[in-house]
Amino acid sequence: MVLDQRAGVTEILHNLVKQPEKLSVNVIIGILFIFFFANYSFGGSFTKMDGATIYFQGIVGPGDASNLKSLMDSKTKLLVVQSGGGLSWEAQEMGRLIQEAGIDVVVQGSCLSACANSLFLSGKNKYLSDSFKIDQKMYDFGGIVCFHGGAIGRSDEALLDMKKLKPSYLSDIKTKGQINLFGKIIKSEKDFDDFLNYIQDVNGKELDFLNSQKIDQKILLIHKTVGADLACPTAAGFKSLGVTGVHGDMIKKYVPKNAKVYDVEVNRKDKKQNSDSAR
Repeated sequence: MVLDQRAGVTEILHNLVKQPEKLSVNVIIGILFIFFFANYSFGGSFTKMDGATIYFQGIVGPGDASNLKSLMDSKTKLLVVQSGGGLSWEAQEMGRLIQEAGIDVVVQGSCLSACANSLFLSGKNKYLSDSFKIDQKMYDFGGIVCFHGGAIGRSDEALLDMKKLKPSYLSDIKTKGQINLFGKIIKSEKDFDDFLNYIQDVNGKELDFLNSQKIDQKILLIHKTVGADLACPTAAGFKSLGVTGVHGDMIKKYVPKNAKVYDVEVNRKDKKQNSDSAR
């Protein structure tokens, strides 16, 4: 599915550039994010490796949860993931399916953003690296899981910026009749407001999920702790954040240049800084 937004986003950019003092960093990032993905298709690919194993690769997009559900059955035990992230609400639905079925998750290469927040954390057992026998063959999997925000630290900021851009979006709707926001067709102001409420609900569900698993919400902000775009926890780093069922350890060769490793030592220093600040 290709997002047909390029013309509308270009118009918004033209209008905002006339008043640069009104541009915030988050507004710029949000617009560029939409503009970039307007040229690409959302949606990953699924491969059933054997009766018990499904392999997911690509950007999480509309319909991926339904596609995953159609491949799952009582024999499904393992999901292999390789993803740079994608739509948070779709990834959450995939995570719900994983959690309810008690499926294990193993990383191949990288699992970033929404993949980290929802797919990896939803696994009954979460493998940063390990070997599995699939269809009579042995496979060595492994990689990294990296975070850069979510319901706090990213989505909530993007939500505020979308509210600021509402007049521009409504103008685009009036001109074109409708716009496509990340797979959601918006035809009216009510549709736009409903979409914002939907995102807010998604953010709430993400925090509820972390709380239900007794995972420290700070996991959504560890990229700020390490001072990088992405933070990739080691197995011990995950444990320090309350994440259970993690096996193996990260394969550091997959850590991208804009990321830093989050380990126990970083967690210890962060706690000490917070404790000193509270005094």
